[in-house]
Amino acid sequence: MLLTLVAVLAGCEITAKTASPDPVTKGEDLTFTIDVSFDQGDLATFVEDKLPDSVRFVSASEGCEFIAADNTVRCFVQNPNGQEAGTTSVTIVVTPTECGTFTNTAVIAFPEIPAESALEQLSTEQRQNVEERLQELQLSTEDLMAAGIEVQPSEKSVDFTVVGCEQPEPRPEPQPRPAPQPAGAAPITQEFDQESEAGEIDQSFEVS
Repeated sequence: MLLTLVAVLAGCEITAKTASPDPVTKGEDLTFTIDVSFDQGDLATFVEDKLPDSVRFVSASEGCEFIAADNTVRCFVQNPNGQEAGTTSVTIVVTPTECGTFTNTAVIAFPEIPAESALEQLSTEQRQNVEERLQELQLSTEDLMAAGIEVQPSEKSVDFTVVGCEQPEPRPEPQPRPAPQPAGAAPITQEFDQESEAGEIDQSFEVS
């Protein structure tokens, strides 16, 4: 955390984070893009992105490694302009495995190195920038060295939505077919009574 504070004060910052496409269909590739800016004199930094449990890691930019135990991608990001101010991007490709809306956050992060060693690695200009920021925050270099200082690191989050888990519409129930008529039989369409000349009633059938 203390080394992260040094990095933030020295000018490394995540300026943007996007997810594309959004929404994305479950099982298709989703790309996170992280933009990192460097002030003059900043050469490199580390970016960490803890992936949601709802995605599976596929690939990332050169300089990145996937830590499966933490489901985290850690990237060593270099300033493309050397010691001049500059901006570069890191991409991480994942595959969503669940549907819904999720949040992904990337942060400026460093391995655990003592704050004193971190300050020694800064250039004169960087250290001056740190000291100026400490004055603005009403802190001293000794405060920076002290354990327990909590400073929010540079971070950016992005929300993304995964679709494609809808249940398919049920198929209509098949309608029963009429029973087949015996071969050679004509269907009865009308029945009526007819009175004979003798006054008796004959039952007749009209067939079609």
